[in-house]
Amino acid sequence: MHAYELLLKLQNHEIELKTQKNKSKIDDLNSEIILLKAQLPTEIVTRFYRLFKRYENALVRANGGVCNGCFLNLPSSQAAVMNKCSDISTCQHCGRFIYYDTEKANAIF
Repeated sequence: MHAYELLLKLQNHEIELKTQKNKSKIDDLNSEIILLKAQLPTEIVTRFYRLFKRYENALVRANGGVCNGCFLNLPSSQAAVMNKCSDISTCQHCGRFIYYDTEKANAIF
């Protein structure tokens, strides 16, 4: 599993945790969050939570060479590399984690 997939699951669980009222579901989410964090490097988890406090969507997709967080164009060299590696990078403008999902992409860089 790619790092962006783990971060995306982590982000979705954290967002759901904010609105969840069911105690058993909260416990399940917290358990899954612990497992996801254990699979990621500490520096990525730390940066993720810092971004999550600021933006809520700390990880966004990059479509057509544009960050879907700040909607600014990525440098063409970064877009080309992301198109090939399908892993996370960082937007130079807003600082969010960005990824290019080749399976779900609607546009080509």
